[in-house]
Amino acid sequence: MDILKKIKELYYDWNINLSHEWDHLEICIRLIKVCNEKCVFCSTDLDNKYIDFEELKLIIIFFIKAYSNKYKLSFVFSWGEPTLYPQLFEISSFVINKGFSLEIQTNAVRFSNPDFLNKFLELQWKMSFFISLHWH
Repeated sequence: MDILKKIKELYYDWNINLSHEWDHLEICIRLIKVCNEKCVFCSTDLDNKYIDFEELKLIIIFFIKAYSNKYKLSFVFSWGEPTLYPQLFEISSFVINKGFSLEIQTNAVRFSNPDFLNKFLELQWKMSFFISLHWH
């Protein structure tokens, strides 16, 4: 399959958003269509799907190759509940090891599990978290 066609398909299927400000480009990627809360205002369609890990890497590599020479890139994992993504640590390490910043937007429920929290501590907090506290 043509790489650009595949990227476009994934772009729409997984709500990939780009935010540009001066010399910075933020790539927001939806990893998952699952959540562990039921916020009354949430408009996210939750159909229990996960983005394929290899396709996710393909998206990240595409944006790195296409834009890292022009912009300071950062990645955001958002929508649904990213901490439920099965390969969250692997993909987080992948982004961080490539030298890019990462933000995870989360309700932080899974951080109450010490094993889960310790895996992030092993990444030495080379990322930021946007924590949403309005679940029901």
